[in-house]
Amino acid sequence: MIFPTISQAITTGGFVAVRLAANCSCVSFSLWTEDGATYEISSESDGSDAINIVDGFPLSMIKPHAKEAAGAILCYAKGSTSTNLVGLVTK
Repeated sequence: MIFPTISQAITTGGFVAVRLAANCSCVSFSLWTEDGATYEISSESDGSDAINIVDGFPLSMIKPHAKEAAGAILCYAKGSTSTNLVGLVTK
């Protein structure tokens, strides 16, 4: 089985939306940084409830998202460096 993937550039500049591809849904997802860098995730775009994920540790969440034309927002993320947040989606 092939799982859809996530790839989002993140920097220290601020929180950015991490989205599913357009018109895709999911039951759960996993995220990590390509280079193992520390990152933060939040359910709010301003990062007000951010949690720090150290050493690029893979984060797995069971959080269903419905299809959206623009791609459902999974979370917001900010890097400790300029890197890519990547992951897999379970449908």
